[in-house]
Amino acid sequence: MHNKQKYLENKRKDYHSFIQTLFILTIYFYIGFVIDIYERPLTNHTDILTVLLLSSLTVLTFSIVKYNHIKQQLEEDNQA
Repeated sequence: MHNKQKYLENKRKDYHSFIQTLFILTIYFYIGFVIDIYERPLTNHTDILTVLLLSSLTVLTFSIVKYNHIKQQLEEDNQA
């Protein structure tokens, strides 16, 4: 049981770091998207940035859900 908790705790830390990094990357894509729209409206760069922004938001959402699931598992294991 202790090994499982240690594994879940390490996995939770990894997800936390990944979420922070992906959040920063998503902000970077959003800023690039906004700047590109004001400089050159409706270019190919805008399409690429839109896909990157939506993809990173999707992965970020999935990662947050997975992080919360792991956190909940840890809390249940600590109560048992």
